[in-house]
Amino acid sequence: SPSSDDDFFFVTTGEGPVGTNRLGRVYHLRLREDPLAPVRLDIVVNADRIFDPDGDGTYDTSGAVDAPLSPDNIDASTGVLMVQEDGTSPTRAVMSSLGRDGSIWRFDLDRVAGRTVIDATSGERVVELAPPGAWGTPPPAVTPGRWESSGIIDGASIWGSGTWLFDVQA
Repeated sequence: SPSSDDDFFFVTTGEGPVGTNRLGRVYHLRLREDPLAPVRLDIVVNADRIFDPDGDGTYDTSGAVDAPLSPDNIDASTGVLMVQEDGTSPTRAVMSSLGRDGSIWRFDLDRVAGRTVIDATSGERVVELAPPGAWGTPPPAVTPGRWESSGIIDGASIWGSGTWLFDVQA
């Protein structure tokens, strides 16, 4: 995290067997100044728990909650964590039932007692790519999870606060 040398965020895209990390996760690792002191690892977003709470591979998208699926690329500013999705075989079905494609999510980062804290409830889709089937025929219809953004960086030093640079793979 740019606001703390001891806080790190990383993601796993998922695609493991049913009952494991199939839909992806966002993690927060907190180190200590003392290299021998215990560290803390939190799962901030666990898409499997949100969309498959029973762990049986049956995805429920009827709830009002949406969350990043197959998080792939991230970057952080002093107050924001940006998370990009990358559709995989298991998450494309979930994206389809949600009627959406890969997105970019924004999470708020706060400072509490000198530590970076992510507000997992603040997740918001801030970039939505073309919805599935948006382009029709010709060209061939786009199926869910095929469009993705990739490589995101904080653009504040170039274009000002709150700007981000990323590309789209279609």
